[in-house]
Amino acid sequence: MADFIDEFVEMQRRVFELERRAANRKRTGTVQKLDLGKGLARVLIENDGDRPFLSPWVPWKEIAAGGISSHIPPTIGQQVDVVSESGDLTDGTIDFSTHSNANPRPHNGPEAVIVKGSARLFIGDDTVTIDAPNIAFRASSGTLG
Repeated sequence: MADFIDEFVEMQRRVFELERRAANRKRTGTVQKLDLGKGLARVLIENDGDRPFLSPWVPWKEIAAGGISSHIPPTIGQQVDVVSESGDLTDGTIDFSTHSNANPRPHNGPEAVIVKGSARLFIGDDTVTIDAPNIAFRASSGTLG
């Protein structure tokens, strides 16, 4: 009988661990801390009825990280999804970003729009528009026209 009880307790522990990992495969939260040099962030995760907790340091995904490379870090307070295939947030990544009431979409038209501070870059089918208080071009040679 003791063997049966031990096996039952072990099965309950395993089920609890599987449920915990399944719940942690994708968690939504807000960025609280950044390490820009290492490309890592900590995310405050608050879900229905759970106590809020701060994720471990996790990397964020970039649009490109090869021959073409980008560095577009999240910002403090930005809503993001932390994704972990295993359900263990120590091996999770920030899967881009999710707009929210605090950080709404910057545009409602068909153009691609990138906003940083008061600078805006609009990319349409055949036009690129830069709207910024200051614009600087730097080149060792070339023409503009």
